[in-house]
Amino acid sequence: MPPGSEFNDPVLENGQLLLSGPYDPSIDPSKQQAVIGDVMIRYLIFAKGDDAPRIDGVTNFATRADGKPNEWDDTVPAAGFSVGDEVRAVGVAVQVTKYDPNPRVPPSIAAVTWCVDRNVVAPTASSAP
Repeated sequence: MPPGSEFNDPVLENGQLLLSGPYDPSIDPSKQQAVIGDVMIRYLIFAKGDDAPRIDGVTNFATRADGKPNEWDDTVPAAGFSVGDEVRAVGVAVQVTKYDPNPRVPPSIAAVTWCVDRNVVAPTASSAP
């Protein structure tokens, strides 16, 4: 199964947007599979209906040592977004994976894309640092 990701609702706090989303590298450590290096996450955030992105960013995701998936995140200036705004979030993740323990078998490179509608939200107790 290929890796997968998506976006959570962006959280607006103090003029900054916290962008995040689940990331599943789809590896099986029991089969000696591993992600090589960090996963690159590139994202664009559009105001709903706009043709040009207001936010264009890149962040990295590092897999957890126990092999379980967690979330990627990045904090960026709010770019004029307000709580309640509808956004279109577009992303691509690029992952290098070693699927075979045989050193003669090269790692694979996978890219997964996603595009979802989300709403800018205020922070909640669970999203506070």
